Amino acid sequence: MTVTLEKEAEARASPADAVGDSMTVALWTAISRGTGVIRGVVIAAVLGATLFANTYQFTNSLPNLVFYGFLGGSMLSSLLIPALVRHVDTADRAGAERVAGGFLGIVALGAAVLTPLAVLVAPFALHGDQSRTGTLLILMLLPQIPLYGLVATAGAAMNAHGRFALAAAAPALENIGTVAVLVAVAILYPGIGGLEQAPLSALLLLGLGTTGSVALHAAAQWYGARRAGMRLRPRVGWRDPEVRVVLKRAVPSLAQAALAALQLLILLVFANRVAGGVVAFQLAMNFYFLPIALGATPVALSLAPRLARLHAAGDRVAFRDTFTNGLIFALFVAVPAAAGYLAIRDPIARAISYGGFATDAGTALIATALGALALGVLGETAFLVATYACYAREDTRTPMNAMLAQLGVCVAGACTAPMLDGPAVLLALGLSMSAGTLVGAAILVRSLLRGLGPGREPLAGPVLRICGVAVLMAIPAYLAGRLISGLVGGGIGGILAVLAAAALGVVTYVGVQARLGAPEVDWILSSVRKKLPARKPRRNAGPLTNLALLAAAAAIGALAGFNPLYAAALVFGAGICACVYVWPATAAYLLVFLTPLTAGIDRGTLIPVLRPNEGLAVLVGVALGIRWLVRLRVGTFRLPKMNAIDRSLIALALFTSIVPLAMMAARRREIIGDDYQYAIVLWKYLAVYFIIRFSLTTRRQALKAAYLSIASACVVSIIGILQSLGLFGVPKLLGLLYAPFGAERVLSIGRGSSTLALAAAVADLCIINLCLAIGLLLYTKRHRRWLAAAVPICMFGALGAGEFSTVIGMLAAVFVVVLVSRAYRLAGYAVPLLLLGGIVMWPVIETRLLGFQSASGLPDSWIVRLRNLNTYFLPQLSADHNWLFGVRPSARVPASHEEFGWVWIESGYVWLLWGGGIPLLAAYLWWVVVGIRRGIDAARRSTGVIAAVGLAVAAYVAANALLMIFDPHLTYRGAADCLLVLLAILRNLAGREHEQTDPSPADRGERGARPRPPVTQTRGGPGRRGHDGHRDLPA
Repeated sequence: MTVTLEKEAEARASPADAVGDSMTVALWTAISRGTGVIRGVVIAAVLGATLFANTYQFTNSLPNLVFYGFLGGSMLSSLLIPALVRHVDTADRAGAERVAGGFLGIVALGAAVLTPLAVLVAPFALHGDQSRTGTLLILMLLPQIPLYGLVATAGAAMNAHGRFALAAAAPALENIGTVAVLVAVAILYPGIGGLEQAPLSALLLLGLGTTGSVALHAAAQWYGARRAGMRLRPRVGWRDPEVRVVLKRAVPSLAQAALAALQLLILLVFANRVAGGVVAFQLAMNFYFLPIALGATPVALSLAPRLARLHAAGDRVAFRDTFTNGLIFALFVAVPAAAGYLAIRDPIARAISYGGFATDAGTALIATALGALALGVLGETAFLVATYACYAREDTRTPMNAMLAQLGVCVAGACTAPMLDGPAVLLALGLSMSAGTLVGAAILVRSLLRGLGPGREPLAGPVLRICGVAVLMAIPAYLAGRLISGLVGGGIGGILAVLAAAALGVVTYVGVQARLGAPEVDWILSSVRKKLPARKPRRNAGPLTNLALLAAAAAIGALAGFNPLYAAALVFGAGICACVYVWPATAAYLLVFLTPLTAGIDRGTLIPVLRPNEGLAVLVGVALGIRWLVRLRVGTFRLPKMNAIDRSLIALALFTSIVPLAMMAARRREIIGDDYQYAIVLWKYLAVYFIIRFSLTTRRQALKAAYLSIASACVVSIIGILQSLGLFGVPKLLGLLYAPFGAERVLSIGRGSSTLALAAAVADLCIINLCLAIGLLLYTKRHRRWLAAAVPICMFGALGAGEFSTVIGMLAAVFVVVLVSRAYRLAGYAVPLLLLGGIVMWPVIETRLLGFQSASGLPDSWIVRLRNLNTYFLPQLSADHNWLFGVRPSARVPASHEEFGWVWIESGYVWLLWGGGIPLLAAYLWWVVVGIRRGIDAARRSTGVIAAVGLAVAAYVAANALLMIFDPHLTYRGAADCLLVLLAILRNLAGREHEQTDPSPADRGERGARPRPPVTQTRGGPGRRGHDGHRDLPA
């Protein structure tokens, strides 16, 4: 009884409460819809205004039509929510899972029946040569239907628990996946839309890739339902009385959804009469549904439980007033959107027309369709909100009858399309749909209000006010859009025109509504205030701050007029700096994750002079520097103390730069630009080290950084594996940005250089993160499945690099891990993993084995390496006692007969002597000793992520000392950055467990809440739980 009273009080709460719930859904829906628009733009750009584009878009729309149309997916989902809420409110988890599982089983049965029918019927809607292509695509795309069933069920489960964010945001994953597939198609099959017959491989990539994106979406929704406490699995729903009641009530809604799907199908078939008509109409439909998704759907979802409780209580007056306020707020969003579409339809069409659609004909098709559909936004908004209100009254027949009237009007108007040609076809179809939705909404709303009786809240007056202000708003928006699009041509002009017109329109609309005292503005402000945490009052910014902000805004505006791309980059960079200034750990997270993904892009390719990861380091370093200066000024910052790790790294930097350059000046040797470039390498890495030191200060932050490092390494590993095996055109894709010196040939020689453009660097990165993942498995208890999956990925990535030396280094690192951790069972896991890796990566291994010389028993690459050392470096190094203080910082010499014009030093210890002589070699050995000792000490005396980091540092530093025999692995891009991140974490947090008086939630997930005593071997043996705190790895 108490729960019921609380729910009724919630239903009678102020409109601001419902608006707050609506805004949560609207925010994430906006993100999902935005990615949907991007997907449509990419489809148009890649496939063009062609019949093949029509075929793909038509067949890709069928699963949506079948599930959300003929199976009534969204309607059934909305009817499922009340049934689940009854169980959720009484904490009956088993009952909720039973109803949801029964619903999922019914959906699966419906999909099994309708999928074959769709396969048989769909080809009849295609013409001529499209039939074969369309049939193949249909067979690959229709498996999406049961996946959408899982999406709908999981979404209803989350909404029943009051969770809306993931359900609304997950469709973005599907859109991003589809965009990635289309980008791959554009790269691998350029001009595919203009081909008479698309290649079978291209159709497979399109069909299976698009369906895989839907599977990703479904998996995210299932995961959200699981996190909400519901395990979804299909059940025999037709045997469950409660499920049968829901289905019986849903029969009219199924008919309504089928009518809506039939309406859209008819429109698409008629649009197919024009080349590019289906794509243009679908693009316009994306904009048509955008304000509905942001206004009507969130309002309807938030009203549904409130209206259902009011109906159960028999309070018709409150029901009508709540519905009226909800409808007014939905129209408050929809009406200005419709007016805006009419006012700036041409700039919108220019802004989203790319590739094959970036023509006057393609732009005209989109603009015509969008303008014709604009008024339909009003009808669809009112129809949707009224439909949910009728469902709350357990009335599903009235919406079906209104939908039947809507279909009749729409089809009657669409029948004129065969008599027209070109954009006029889309004009007729759009106006027909708009007229139908307006008629259907008028019938439905009128019938609902008549059944409810009189209420206290007016409807006609607020609607007239909203429409009048929207018309007033459209005038300046139209003028701004026309002016800017006339001044700036092309797609950029369209984008700028849309942004300017939209900004001016929103300011005008909201400003006038606020001036008129519109209650909708107060509802929005009240809901925002409730969602924001209470903050202490802050003093107003001073005049200098305001002047600086004004000057910055003016500078950005001036730059936008000169070069919009530069202005956008400046705004993006300023946003990153602001985030780093407020949340310093963001700097570390960005560097940890993005550096391995961008370090292989040559300097000057994307940004002048620098690699992208170097530019990012400069950006976050500047932000941290400004923060340091501010804190120094107010006296809240102290200079950091130095320890052995800091001093050894500084010594390495000094002896690779200042000391050898001074020696060259003293000996009167010419210093060239290459010397300066090599002299700053370790200083660059030292800067990364100090950025991490100043930004990661807690165990929780260190744990996040470790997870990000492993995730990034897994991405690099997977790309490298696919590259080394020559799968899915990965070498060709990497050639766009990651070809060293532009030589794409080296990407197809069976070595996984991945996004680092250097196979040995990829192997080093994999070794570091392999050790880190093992350490987290040993010393923490969170995300163990993901960590266990990362171990073989990193191991296979190291094998895929195709480097003999790094395989030796990986074995050495694993040996050190076992030795330091005393978890000797690790050796039992390593052997089968290595055997499996050898089987998977055998093509790479076989290619490398063919390079062995029978006479010497050494690989060809090692023979060449020795010859180069003896020819170009060792004679000069041994002459004139150059080994004492080195020859020069540059680690390469010109060689015109080589492919890249240079010969590099391919021995790490020779490089140390060449670049800095005995002092540099001594500094390196000091660093090795410090790294191994500090790593072992952390692994055996610390807990959680610090112990894992210490284990990884000890293992890799030891392996690095071995690998330096073969190559200068100390400075390999990506891997060196990763190692310095771990060293910074070790430097900051090792030995500070006693300072963690209030561990964070992430820290509580780590094994051990107190500092451990020094490890002693117990009688339990390795792998058992003794004083070392280890736990057996999962079998």
